[in-house]
Parts: sequence; C-alpha cells; structure tokens
Amino acid sequence: MKKTTTLTMFIAVVALISAPLLQSNPALGQEKPQPLKVTMAGYSVGGASAVVGEAIGQALKRSIPGSAFTYEPGRSGANEVTVATGKTELGLSHVWTTKAAMTAGEFYKQKYPNLRVITYLHETAVCMLFRKDAGINSLDEIKSKKFGLIAGVNTKHSLMETSARYTLEAYGISYDDVDKWGGKIHYLSSRPTFDLIRNKKANAFASCITPPYGAINELATTVDLIMLPLSAEAISYVANKMGGGGIYIHQKGDYPKVLAEDAPSVGLPNIIITRAEVPEDQVYWITRSIYENLGSIKKAARQLGPMDKTTMATRIGGLPLHPGAKKFYQEIGAPN
Repeated sequence: MKKTTTLTMFIAVVALISAPLLQSNPALGQEKPQPLKVTMAGYSVGGASAVVGEAIGQALKRSIPGSAFTYEPGRSGANEVTVATGKTELGLSHVWTTKAAMTAGEFYKQKYPNLRVITYLHETAVCMLFRKDAGINSLDEIKSKKFGLIAGVNTKHSLMETSARYTLEAYGISYDDVDKWGGKIHYLSSRPTFDLIRNKKANAFASCITPPYGAINELATTVDLIMLPLSAEAISYVANKMGGGGIYIHQKGDYPKVLAEDAPSVGLPNIIITRAEVPEDQVYWITRSIYENLGSIKKAARQLGPMDKTTMATRIGGLPLHPGAKKFYQEIGAPN
C-alpha cells in the first residue's frame, strides 16, 4: 500500500512539473495533419515569384509528406481578390495592395476585410533604369529639362506601376507632365520594355524589381545603362504613400556594368496572404513548414535571404496575422 501511495505521489509531482511546459508550448507533441492540398496565386510563370512559390511548395511537402501544392499565375492587385473570395488558399502579395484591398483603397471597388498575413518574404525595390544616351543623370533633371520620358512601368494599378508613379510624383512629375513634354508611359512589364529600350523606342524602365535582377545585366551587354538613385525625401514619400517599406540599396556588385556605386532606393515588403476562413491548424502547419525549411528556401530563392524568426511576423506593415500563423510565432518566441 505504501509503495502504491509513493508511486501515485511521484506521478502527481511529474504532472505538476510538466504542466507549465505543455502550456507554454501548445504544439509540443502535436501530430502532423493529414496531407494538405494548397494552391497559391503567384505572379508570372518562370519569374522570380515562381521560384519563391516552388520553394514554399517544396517546404510544405517536406514537412507534411503527401501534400499537394499548386502555383497558379496571377498578378499584383488581383491576387488579393483571388484569395479573399476563396479561389486559392494562399497568394503572393504586398503590404500596399493588401491594405488597399482590405479598405477598398486605391483601385479596389469593395473591401476584402477577411485577408490575413502568414509571413513576410522579401523586398521589391524601385528601379529607375535609363539608357545613358538619354542624358539624364538624376531624377531631378526629368522635370528641370522637361524631358520626354518614354518608359515602361508595368501593368496599370500594379505595385510596380504605382511605385513608379509615386516615385515620379516625389520629384514633382505627373504622367500628364510626361505626355505634355512629348513622352509616353507604356504599361508593359520588364521584358517588352527592355526590348523597346534595346531598339531605342524607349529610354527608361521605371518600375519595381526583385533584386538582383539578371535581365538588367543581360540588357547591359548591348545597351549602355544607368540606374539612378532616389533621394532620402523621395524614399520617404514613396514608402509613406505605399503604407510601409524603407530604404533599399541596389548593390553595385549586382549590376557591374550599370552601377559605379551603390544606389539607394525604396524597398516595399512582399508577403504571403491567406483569408480568415482557412482553418487555423492548416495555416499553423503552412507557417511552420516555411520556418522549418528556411535554409533550403533561402538557397532556392536568394531574395528570401532576409527572412528569419524576427522578420517573418514583424515586417508586415501592421496587417493582421492569421490566428494559425500567430499561434506558431508565439510558440517559437518570435515577435509578432
């Protein structure tokens, strides 16, 4: 009888000691779910975003064997609606477009308040790239010379186009001014714009890129180019207009034929979004699989190098995290 009482007391003490540990880490002993089926709305096929999507998909499959992941091409400004309306579980997005979609800002005609964030990914950087023979050596000169800017700025209302428009605004230039001075704004992506520049039918590419952008170096083998820096005031203006971001430095080593020295610009945060209705446990495991595979994800996509325990939940411009993501960040002690 005495031995039984002692054993019972021992078990009780162990339970008391273990209880706080279990409470402080709710995932302790949590079993993996059944294989997930996840679709992500991305951007172009074969571009930098597709590499990111593939890296995320591989991470999910490693953490939860048997899971299926599909990357679907999409576009900036549309992915938010695709995710909010339940057509895909995940979407590549930006802080600016997600905020606008949630509040019916900018070009959105209705609110999509059910959007939620899973993680920060990387920065997209404004790029003001000119033919050298255009004779523009600073962005101020566009206005002072009333220069006939002929530039590709990407799809209208996309983050890329809007960041270019706000950058020009920061220097006191509107699209109407461009037209008035004999220039033209082309709503074209980088590849067709680079073809125009190569053929002397455009003198600039004013948009955003995911650095380092190899196509610039490719163009620089046949065309003399210059990438212009942004002033501190312009960086602040664009970041404030777009609801987040900050200084980004284009490294001269990334573009040896284009930059003689590093060029300051503005970086705008890229994120992964979902919707509030996606089950908490699914988002928990998606977030966990990304974190558990950060090493391989960074190797697959160099632009994801800044991702770490601190950035994932904090560099999201104050947008709401999905409860499943928030739960995981709390478990690993990440700030959120």
